[in-house]
Amino acid sequence: EELPERRGMLRLNASFREQLGLLLRGLQPPAAKPPNRHTPSAEELDRHAADRRAARAVEAADGYNLPEEVLYPAGLVEVRTLTDDSDDEGGGGGDGGQPYWAMSQRGAAFVLEELSAQAWHILQVYIGDDERKLEFLLELAHMHFGRAYPLDDAQRGLIGELHHLGIVHVRDPAKSKAFYPTRLAAAIVSAGDLSPGAQVQGRTIVESNLRVYVYTQSRAWVEILRLFLRLRTLLPNAIVASITRERVQNAIREHGLTADSIINFLSRSAHEQVKACPSDERDKAQTVYDQIRLWERELERYTAKPAYYLYDFETHDLFDLEVAHAKATGTHMWHRRDAANSRSCKLVLLESEQTFAETRARIKAYKQSHGLS
Repeated sequence: EELPERRGMLRLNASFREQLGLLLRGLQPPAAKPPNRHTPSAEELDRHAADRRAARAVEAADGYNLPEEVLYPAGLVEVRTLTDDSDDEGGGGGDGGQPYWAMSQRGAAFVLEELSAQAWHILQVYIGDDERKLEFLLELAHMHFGRAYPLDDAQRGLIGELHHLGIVHVRDPAKSKAFYPTRLAAAIVSAGDLSPGAQVQGRTIVESNLRVYVYTQSRAWVEILRLFLRLRTLLPNAIVASITRERVQNAIREHGLTADSIINFLSRSAHEQVKACPSDERDKAQTVYDQIRLWERELERYTAKPAYYLYDFETHDLFDLEVAHAKATGTHMWHRRDAANSRSCKLVLLESEQTFAETRARIKAYKQSHGLS
């Protein structure tokens, strides 16, 4: 039925409108099957989605599982070598280094995101340019949570992959004749949040003394909290941790997190009793959040740049020549001249590919021409 035109209404191009209608009509899912004794409960579906999410978070956090198919293309992990963290000259990529998987900065931000955002990021990489996968995802948008939908052999491989991601549930990917969409599927296709029954495991209490209590049995939460908290006690069903300046700044500097991402994660996972408290009681955590933001701003006061530090000059003339050359070439960062002793003069040069080699050659030539050892 065509609606009458009104102010503020946009009309689609006729050709685009026709093709869109054909697409949507062609993506109607098959009719749902009636429930039977094999139909999983809502709790089982929620647990399946949460378990798969936990597995992805752990893999992204510590790289213990070889993540070639999804995690690496998604940018959640990266390959490093043991020489990457060394201070030796030329470290980071030598042939003798032992390669290992490590979480990337994108991976650190990933594990703090909401579950639906995590799954959508994985799906974007998983779908790629495969029209078959995209078509099925659009069909999934019309399916209902917990309903049984027929599974044919042509879909079996695709359903098995989506089962591994926690988007659908299937009892046996090789033999089952039905699959069941989880709440995660509805959250992805609608770009919304999960319903209360599918909230991720773990409930957080943040105290004004920077102490954090998390009630969880999930290994994924241990790995996530380890990114920005100092873990003090691990109990069977709880974690006791502290928010420290060192851990927060390390998470920002090394893992690329932000104060807002940490704060959003803690507030989003707050314990139900905390959420039920009066607003003035909940505002006590704001003091902690303000402190996290202050620690982040401390890192913005200065910018670290690689540099060369030169000292112990034989003569003041050599020092003055190097300072003048550094200023002329734009590599000068800082210097201090000691008029009484040239050995105490200091010069800091901005690091570049040729700076150090050229400086050494220049100093060597000066010493030879002036008879200095």
